[in-house]
Amino acid sequence: MGTRIATVVLFMFLFAAPAFAQGENCTQCHDDVAGPYQQGPHSDMDCSLCHENGEAHAASPAEAPGVSVEAEICGDCHEPQYNTYVTGEDADQTPQKQEQYPLLRRLLAGHPFAEDYREPRSHINMLTDFVETSRPRSALCMFCKSSDVYWQWQDTISYESNTGELMDAGVIVNPITCVQCHNPHTAELRVVQPALTEALERMPEEHPGKEDPLQTLVCAQCHVNYNFNPGAQSVEFPYVKVAEMPDYIASTDIWRETGTGGWEHPDAGTMLYKVQHPETEMYWDSIHHNLGLSCADCHMPKTTENGQTFTLHWLASPLNHLEPSCLGCHNESEEELEARVREVQETVYSLNQTVMSTMDGALDSLAAAGEAAGVNEDTLAEARENYFQAHLFWEWYAAENSAGFHNSSEAQETLERALAYAEDARDLAVAAQDGQPPNGAPPADDVPAEDRFPVLPFLVGLAIVAGAIIYFIKRR
Repeated sequence: MGTRIATVVLFMFLFAAPAFAQGENCTQCHDDVAGPYQQGPHSDMDCSLCHENGEAHAASPAEAPGVSVEAEICGDCHEPQYNTYVTGEDADQTPQKQEQYPLLRRLLAGHPFAEDYREPRSHINMLTDFVETSRPRSALCMFCKSSDVYWQWQDTISYESNTGELMDAGVIVNPITCVQCHNPHTAELRVVQPALTEALERMPEEHPGKEDPLQTLVCAQCHVNYNFNPGAQSVEFPYVKVAEMPDYIASTDIWRETGTGGWEHPDAGTMLYKVQHPETEMYWDSIHHNLGLSCADCHMPKTTENGQTFTLHWLASPLNHLEPSCLGCHNESEEELEARVREVQETVYSLNQTVMSTMDGALDSLAAAGEAAGVNEDTLAEARENYFQAHLFWEWYAAENSAGFHNSSEAQETLERALAYAEDARDLAVAAQDGQPPNGAPPADDVPAEDRFPVLPFLVGLAIVAGAIIYFIKRR
């Protein structure tokens, strides 16, 4: 019996020896990682579980180790979380938004989103949806489509990389996985998006997102408005509320340099700014934000199944799991609460329909003014500027994915501003066709001659000047 036990122990030692040796080798050079790793929940796991080619790397540091970011690795231990993460993996692509909003093709004419604009699916589908889109596919976009990107950025992958070639070569194979938000060495939440790090560093003290916890910041890595910055070969997050966007747009031209940030609208006759999913910015200063709730509190609530409590990782609308997301604070039934949410969204939706219809009419007037003979160019320029602002404020709502619920009061205020700008753009474009100047006064040729040169006020002024001259001469 003792011989058998000794044999088993010896076999286990020999089998585990390479792993122990490899882990020990790693700590010799990577002590900055090894310290937190050995004190964290993954300390009993060997580095080789996520890093291939470790022995060759230990023998020759120039031989880079492999990095595995597959969610399945985490799922071996975190099975409930993984099972919710893959929920919806087999779901069909969502329909084009133009089917629900036919005017989108007109309002976004000239931009790729006019032809391919779908509702998002869950994170497990991010890479698939990216591959299947007909829109241009930049390597920068992949930061929020695949977790293979952040750790290879400016190495294997760069601003100029061809995403098709990267996927064909197997450099990019995974969608967004656990490591995008969790440090695999410590399991703690962390930020890997350089643009967010830069935005946080320049954030003023009075910024509405100043106190956002990591449970919100990990989402703000992607669910935020952005611009490509060709000069810096990076992404830039304005990271401001919509009220500050006109000043931001006026302060930089980077949004004009790529089709992602701005494009020439054929009917508006001017370049427009393309807003990109500002969920984080819309949420700031909302009721739930001011109560201290993070994105994860509602979108990733804790739930219990089979006696085990864990965090949902489906990352979908809370309407899909109202009980754990909402009923911890709200006393209504699920049916009553969903009805409240739908009422808020439908109110904002109705206003949005009015705004889109008014913008459509403004585009008709702008297009006509652009072709009219004798048009007043100054008035037309003002009409186009008003339409620019109308589009900015409208799309701040339209590109945001909560149908107004993240901040219903701001969504309504934003659409009301868009409506006012659209009405002014329409009216000014009509006035421009009639040759009227921006202030609404008639053209100079239509002003009566006696009004062009006010004789009486001129004579009175001349008499006053003459009297003053005579007075000073007499005093001398």
